[in-house]
Amino acid sequence: LGSPQAVTLSELLDYAKARQPSPPGSSPVSGERSQEELLELYGCTAGDDEELREGLDGGYLEVQSRNEPTFAGETVFGAVVLTNRGIARHALGNFTGALEAFGEALRIREATESLETPGGALLLSCVGSVRQEMGDLKGALEAYAKAHQIRQQRGLLETPDGAMLMTNMGIAKHLRGDLRGAFKEFEEAQRVCKRCGAMQTLQGAQLLVSLGSTKVMQGDHRGALEAFAEARSIRERNGMLDTPDGALLLRKFGAARQAAGDLAGAHEAYTAARRVRTLTGTLETTDGARLLSNLGDVANQRSDLDGELEAYERSYEIRERLGELETADGASLLLKIGFAKSARGDVEAAMKAYVLARRIRKRTGKADLPEDARLLIVIGTAAAAAGDGARALAAYEQARRIREGMGLM
Repeated sequence: LGSPQAVTLSELLDYAKARQPSPPGSSPVSGERSQEELLELYGCTAGDDEELREGLDGGYLEVQSRNEPTFAGETVFGAVVLTNRGIARHALGNFTGALEAFGEALRIREATESLETPGGALLLSCVGSVRQEMGDLKGALEAYAKAHQIRQQRGLLETPDGAMLMTNMGIAKHLRGDLRGAFKEFEEAQRVCKRCGAMQTLQGAQLLVSLGSTKVMQGDHRGALEAFAEARSIRERNGMLDTPDGALLLRKFGAARQAAGDLAGAHEAYTAARRVRTLTGTLETTDGARLLSNLGDVANQRSDLDGELEAYERSYEIRERLGELETADGASLLLKIGFAKSARGDVEAAMKAYVLARRIRKRTGKADLPEDARLLIVIGTAAAAAGDGARALAAYEQARRIREGMGLM
């Protein structure tokens, strides 16, 4: 489904237009600060985003004279600095540190009665994004709902950033299983993006991917294909397809095509995604392993035994390196390898894959699956063809016990 969309720097600047106090230890100053001073105040460096530097150049942050020095900590400016710090920590993957900074910023905004502002809404959106990535969907939705309320009260929902907030709310609802609620948020975000002329942007493409993912879960494969195809076109026009997020889109597009029975189209999308993952150095990731497994599935459906096994084994190598074999996905991958090995007559390797998959599921508290029995039957058939009657009988007996235990006999 994707991660919550990032906060835009333009919004970070929006609430910095008003008077800002002096930084700790300095004397009050009058007039417009230099770009270098402003960058230093906000903890920025010379390599920071051009949009931020241009905004500062435009004179957004004007400091007016004051009668006494003001320390940043317990002021709106202090909350701004802490919000910026949290955004940076979030970008670096330090979720705990980000929440600490955001929590202090929230405390200051509540104390200074500045939470019910655009800056407060931004801060709450940031909190929601981090909580969502940490798996705290309830906490994420609570933060998003408060940000939504503030934006609605101030007439700021009908904006690209308002649409971004609704998209993030939709993603969180999707992850909680509320597909109807998610779809409603995505449709509203799409309406706002179209009204603001933001649909043909990267934000519009991200929204379409989320919308398409929800349509897949609802069984609307045609609608999902349309959403993914439009997102792909937008990314291509903006030169943003050859990115990790572009690869994720291509994988989802391939899965939708595969579900619709378009194996050639699925193979094209998956192959394009693999090229992008290789180009961006992100093939050795969880989603890269998932992509290779998808490629193996399509190869299996196209009777490409060599392509199937190559993709599955490469996926296995990545999951093993990442320490992600002891998962439901890891066990499922091992079963696929077992089927592929059986098709080649390698009964020993097939049984080894099956035993390892079952061991993982036992360790992770997962029950037997119908696929377990099916693989054992395939192994038994291959063993019988190879003249190993004892192994064939053992595999058939084990398959029978599993099916009986599941009430399938």
